[in-house]
Amino acid sequence: MDIPTRKRPAITIRAICLGALLCAFINISEPYLIGYVHTSPMSADFSTGSALFLLFVLSLMINLPMRWLAPKWAFEPGELLVCFIMMIVACAIPTWGFSFLLIPWLAAPTYYATPGNQWEEQIIPKLPDGYFMLDSEAARQFFEGLKEDENLPWELWIEPLSRWALFIMCFYIASVSLMVILRRQWIHNERLNYPLTQMPLALIPTGNEDHPPAYRKAAFWIGVAIPAVVYSFRGLHEYYPDVPVIQSGTRFWMRDFLFIDNFREHFRLNFYFEVIGLSFLLGAEVALSLWLFAFLAFIEQGIMHSIGYRIGPIQPFSGPGGQEISNQALGAMIVFVVIGLWRARKHFWATSRAAIGAVKMKEEDEEIISYRFAYSALVASCCYLLWWWHETGLGAWAPLLGFWFVILFVGLTKAVVQGGMAYARSPVVPAVASMHSLGISNLGEQGVIGLAMTGPYAMDTRTTVMTSTANALRLAEELPTHRKRLGYAIMLALVVSLIAAFAAILYIPYEYGCSNLSGWGFNRGWHQMTYNWAGQQITDQTPLGMEQFIFMGVGAVLMVVLTVMQMCFHWWPIHPVGLTLGYTWPVANTWFSVFLAWLFKTVLVRTGGRPLYMKARPMFIGLAVGGFVTAGFWAIAHAIVGHGAVSFTLG
Repeated sequence: MDIPTRKRPAITIRAICLGALLCAFINISEPYLIGYVHTSPMSADFSTGSALFLLFVLSLMINLPMRWLAPKWAFEPGELLVCFIMMIVACAIPTWGFSFLLIPWLAAPTYYATPGNQWEEQIIPKLPDGYFMLDSEAARQFFEGLKEDENLPWELWIEPLSRWALFIMCFYIASVSLMVILRRQWIHNERLNYPLTQMPLALIPTGNEDHPPAYRKAAFWIGVAIPAVVYSFRGLHEYYPDVPVIQSGTRFWMRDFLFIDNFREHFRLNFYFEVIGLSFLLGAEVALSLWLFAFLAFIEQGIMHSIGYRIGPIQPFSGPGGQEISNQALGAMIVFVVIGLWRARKHFWATSRAAIGAVKMKEEDEEIISYRFAYSALVASCCYLLWWWHETGLGAWAPLLGFWFVILFVGLTKAVVQGGMAYARSPVVPAVASMHSLGISNLGEQGVIGLAMTGPYAMDTRTTVMTSTANALRLAEELPTHRKRLGYAIMLALVVSLIAAFAAILYIPYEYGCSNLSGWGFNRGWHQMTYNWAGQQITDQTPLGMEQFIFMGVGAVLMVVLTVMQMCFHWWPIHPVGLTLGYTWPVANTWFSVFLAWLFKTVLVRTGGRPLYMKARPMFIGLAVGGFVTAGFWAIAHAIVGHGAVSFTLG
């Protein structure tokens, strides 16, 4: 259904301006709330909780009263959707997506270097000039805070941040352009589900109604109330210890149930309301795939480790799954992406011909940018990315890193828009895949530094601009006219977000001391992991990963078999997408929530059919919305009080 434009176009100047202000607010508030106040991360994942919370506030608490009191000034549904689209793109920048990890990381080498970690011998001399902030006094001020008579040394950050800003904008332009090219293939040809877009659409009015469709259903508010009550008990307990806490998960040793003494794996049974709500919207075969392959990966890893078999230590951001599991998922991801690109071959041929003017596609009018601009921007941006990777140490191996970026970023994006995961992460990061593909003898020590420099934007891939853009383009389908203007709005959101995030993540550490702040990007864990990983590769002289390739082959074969079964037999109940995700931290913590949603839906459909499912659907959308909205209100409460230590989302 199209979002109506009852009085004015959807993409108006005031909608874009409001969207830009909200993007700046997200990128300034999120680092402050996580780092100083210690609240729930709301922009750290594909769920874009900050954007959903602000849309809820804008829709219910601001726009709905305006429709009664000042209808001429109320926002049209399309304007609300434009604001939300800009916000979900903005959510990929301030925290795990980029800035939160980048800026402290640029100052860390000189501050955290010790004789024990050997950074001064192995790391710092190999860092390319102009890309890091290596002034020792400015780094001390950053991590310990400014004294009363000291000023923030902005001038020392101008060159490195300018270089990184240009690079990341090219990276974002390439991501947006590729998603524009693939939009019609994924939405209309393959008919992917895009579950993450169902929450905002439920909060925006349709037709000539003043109320969004969800607000008119009691089941929705019941769903919202459940996480509100549970989370509020937990939040109140922080200030009033006598208030009881309703636990939302547990874990236990699996060896107690399998009677295998060496099975040293924790079994996590956590429930996240937002995951349950979103997973209820999935097809049964997709939901089954997500939890079943996570469970099987857990069992496989436990059995391998119980017999003492490991091909190496857990790699950065692949854990708690070992290299056996993560490389199986990587092999599956390769097949997943290659099959998807093969299916899209006719679409690529048609759009590329339209780009050079050989044919005219009427569908091109539905895109936010023309195919000619999309292909041109993609090629130009990729050329700059390859040059950057070449200059930062990879040399002639830069195209190999580019290959892994395509596989892992496109594969993860497609998995998220198909599987609706609020929380996910790439099973192997591009740097690790490149290291195992070459070995240090081919890559060289400078190449290891080049791989480590992908860390801030391509290691902890819990949110990306590519995935946010894919969901944004699905939402844009609801805008009936003037979609080309949306391209300018998205670019504005990226620029505003980058400036706001850079300013906030410079000011906050210098004001309070980065070492005193909370959060993965501010504390030393992130810095230690990436630089120590690079140093370890240099020390160990990591060879070509032959065992890793074997497990990749196993995963690829399994993926081919599952894909063939899905294509040839309509009764086959398991979608192959779950095999691509491995057993990463988000998967390990959320698989049980997906299982519960699958179980609820299966029981409802088998007992009451589709009518009962449709009646229950608003309640599960309410669960997802209520989880993020409650976390948002408690973040405000913590900010007013001045502190908080409760996280309602996956930290």
